[in-house]
Amino acid sequence: MITDSIKNKALYEGVHKYFKEVLEVLSSLTPDSPAGKIVIDEGNAWVNVSKIEESADKTGKDFEAHRDFIDIHYLVSGSEIFGYAYLGDLEVTVEFDPARDCLFAKGHVNELKLSSGEFIVTYPEDAHLPAMKKLSEGTTTRAIAKIRM
Repeated sequence: MITDSIKNKALYEGVHKYFKEVLEVLSSLTPDSPAGKIVIDEGNAWVNVSKIEESADKTGKDFEAHRDFIDIHYLVSGSEIFGYAYLGDLEVTVEFDPARDCLFAKGHVNELKLSSGEFIVTYPEDAHLPAMKKLSEGTTTRAIAKIRM
């Protein structure tokens, strides 16, 4: 897992062939950016922008984890608690579904405050619970980039 400010994006541009372009798209987003999908390379890299008005507390919910995709969770505006754990420390509750590239698991959650301008990169070993608790008032704009491994 990597967590940093989008201001430091240049440090990560060489991590994967799509990181530079994805980080450019993420850094161009504003709170006024419309919700929706921005395709970078169909099936291989894209960004989903969403608006969160209210957030139910996801404490105690199952983590998700992927095998085929890296996620970059970016908070354009607002703040939230992001839950994460090492997948190997968790109990799988729903086996991996290749069609959805997802499995679900439960166990001890580590919490990280994510604020406007910050991102978290999750790899297949990083189970995560994004937007676990919304901390800010008003609309939160967040984006999740999906990058094929």
